[in-house]
Amino acid sequence: MLVDLGAARKDKALAEEAIAACQEALGIFRDKKMDDLAAGSEKNLAEAQALLAELH
Repeated sequence: MLVDLGAARKDKALAEEAIAACQEALGIFRDKKMDDLAAGSEKNLAEAQALLAELH
């Protein structure tokens, strides 16, 4: 959701917030061996990073 909102508003801060949230979620999912959720978080993280790169 943060990625979509950041893209719509062209807001770097939202993209950075999305990256932080995805990284945190990814760490938790990996620790808990929740592979499906980790894969989703990796995808979301990549999208957030791409958005931030686009906005720079």
